[in-house]
Amino acid sequence: HCHHAFSNISLTSSHFSIRWSIDVGWASTWVKIMNEWLAFCIYVWRLISPALARKQPANDEESASTT
Repeated sequence: HCHHAFSNISLTSSHFSIRWSIDVGWASTWVKIMNEWLAFCIYVWRLISPALARKQPANDEESASTT
């Protein structure tokens, strides 16, 4: 997983140093910000969802104890 992180960091840093983007004002800035937040939320969800899934009881056990 580390090689993905380092590759992403290097691409991002080269993007900022070379300035490959077309700037059209605040609209593009907000699109970039929302894209980063979406990626961050998906990443965090992928990290914590396995732990949350393990703590919840299976549906079979819940329905068997209530009937």
